[in-house]
Amino acid sequence: MEKKKSDLTNLSHDKKAQAGSSPELSSVFEEMKNGIDIQPLEDIMPEKFIEFEDRCGNDDNEGFDTKGSKKRIKKIKLLRIAVVALLVCAVALGSYLALFRLDKLSHTAEAIYQKNSAVNVMLENGKTIELGPVKQVKLSDDGKTVVYSQDTSSKTGKYDIRVIDLTRRSSVQNKGSVIVSGTDENWSCTNDGAYVFYVNSANGSTKCYAYDTKTKKTLLISSGVEEIYTPPVGDIVYYTRSISGKEELYRTAIGGEPEFISEISAVRAFKNEEKSEIFFTVKDASVQNDIAYSLYKITAGNTAEKISDGVSEVYLDDYEIGGNLYYFVKNTAKLNWKDFVTDPYDEYDALLQKPDKGDYLVTKGFIFKTTKVDETAYNNALGTYQKKLVRDDIREALNKLDLGLAVSAEYKVRVYDGSASREIANGVKLENLLAFAKTGAPRVIFNKTEIDASKRTDMDKLYSIAAKDGTENAIDYVINSLGKKYETTSGCKYARYDGSKVLEYDFAPGYNVSKATFLFASRDAVFAAVKAEDTSFDLLFSTISDKAITESAKVASDITSFEAYGENVFYMAKSENGNDLYICGKDGKSKAICKNCAQYFIVDDGNVVSFGYSENAQSGAGGNVVLYSGGESKTVDNDVDLRFFVTEKNNFSYIKNYQNAAATDSEATVGGEMKIYSDGKIKDIDSGVTYIYAITSDKQ
Repeated sequence: MEKKKSDLTNLSHDKKAQAGSSPELSSVFEEMKNGIDIQPLEDIMPEKFIEFEDRCGNDDNEGFDTKGSKKRIKKIKLLRIAVVALLVCAVALGSYLALFRLDKLSHTAEAIYQKNSAVNVMLENGKTIELGPVKQVKLSDDGKTVVYSQDTSSKTGKYDIRVIDLTRRSSVQNKGSVIVSGTDENWSCTNDGAYVFYVNSANGSTKCYAYDTKTKKTLLISSGVEEIYTPPVGDIVYYTRSISGKEELYRTAIGGEPEFISEISAVRAFKNEEKSEIFFTVKDASVQNDIAYSLYKITAGNTAEKISDGVSEVYLDDYEIGGNLYYFVKNTAKLNWKDFVTDPYDEYDALLQKPDKGDYLVTKGFIFKTTKVDETAYNNALGTYQKKLVRDDIREALNKLDLGLAVSAEYKVRVYDGSASREIANGVKLENLLAFAKTGAPRVIFNKTEIDASKRTDMDKLYSIAAKDGTENAIDYVINSLGKKYETTSGCKYARYDGSKVLEYDFAPGYNVSKATFLFASRDAVFAAVKAEDTSFDLLFSTISDKAITESAKVASDITSFEAYGENVFYMAKSENGNDLYICGKDGKSKAICKNCAQYFIVDDGNVVSFGYSENAQSGAGGNVVLYSGGESKTVDNDVDLRFFVTEKNNFSYIKNYQNAAATDSEATVGGEMKIYSDGKIKDIDSGVTYIYAITSDKQ
């Protein structure tokens, strides 16, 4: 369970792409020319107030309430001021809302690619944003947010991270805003673009931050972080810290208080497009004289779930979310020493009592009778009893001995399927687990350890050793001899969980286990690639019922590569022109997908995109793109460079007619024509493209 320090790479995007292009972005405020006329606030002046005049002809103000009149005049003035103020605020608000509306865009990004050493973002309206050289770039799943990093102007080895909100004209016009300057290289973001995570290291301390793209606030996650595990979506972050030499796991909601989870021995994180899972181990103190761990799983917002205690080994390298996690628990039950030691004295010794001289009295004489102890008989009985004591010492020592530890470690194989754990095999050494199904119904193929008791150790032999050299030496003799007799079968076993119980089979004949690589597809079939020659294999196949496994049948010869996906096996087999790609179902029947295949991808829905070399093609260029869907193959395009290809769910992108610049010609055209295939149609993106970073998926 190795750890990569502060690795913030967004794994969910690693598989997605490569690509490039660059038309100029027209003025984003061009539309304002035809919009409403907005008067600056500072040009709006309040009305001039007119003092109250007496127009009744009264010179002496007799009978007139001068004081009250002045109050009314003052109120009128205040009212007028208030009205004007409201008008000013209304105009200001209206202006702001108008600007806000004009700043709003409905476009999203369709692709990110490189052209002329600059990274370009192509919008759905066909316009492009040229970002210039970038270190790393990510596109949110909805195509509305672009996050990228560039070298700082100081060229110190640090980076500036910028975020473009493609729904705002101002953000597009400015190519985004800098959220942090002079940060470390590693950063990541959630798939929806809501949060950007980055690390700053200075003076021996590492601080991790999260930037909220909606509120535009930067929040400290923690300092002193050893490793951080960012989510694909949501705001729950896990991280580890080293406190006083102890590794500890924490989690926090962004902007919230840290929550201590556990002291840990090791930790591993997994995530897909939608969720993440954290597995960690804690030293199991209940296990004596051995190293064992308690295994836990935790997900966002939930308490840690204990999977098992007493775990010796976990196959985390082979786990994927939604699949099967296999782990091993050492057998603690002691082997019965009577299976290895012949003890004909067991029942006899259990009844044997220490002799009493009174039981050996004899009377001699006819007239003068005397009673004496028969010393010969008594001594013989005493000698027999003393041998019994030695044998009892041997038995007591054997009863205390853990013969399983003395011989070789064997384990119970257990599997966790995301909801529950169950034992699927027993009596298995780590090196004897030959194959296991990573997904689908739990299935394993293994050599089972069995006891060879054809040559037992005799109790008389142990007695002679103990009588001469002591009981400890007799026990050592048992251990040494036992190790030579604890062997594995020459064949192998197959076990599977059928939903209610575990079924175990003797594996079908016809498989050379020492040369076979087993493949699990359908629960009703098993495949094996068996090495035939130095560089090729035979593909064998058996069906599985509730009672037995059929004898092996050959599916194909001269195969060079193979993999299982869903209920099918895909393999490449040698042909006259190179290698052909085939699909084989659970019935053992194969169908050709692509002739002279150079490379292939299995996309999310099980469709296959493959590249077939054209007649004049060289490795790396000039291939034909073949799509296998609905049981049929069709050629999508030709002259495609095989080095550049990106898939995003059911869409894929590629570059065709790629040109490399001659070493002596700096003005030569570099790159090729970038295309996107979606819903049965090919769309031209740009020319001179040298790399594809990302494309959007089918619209929902």
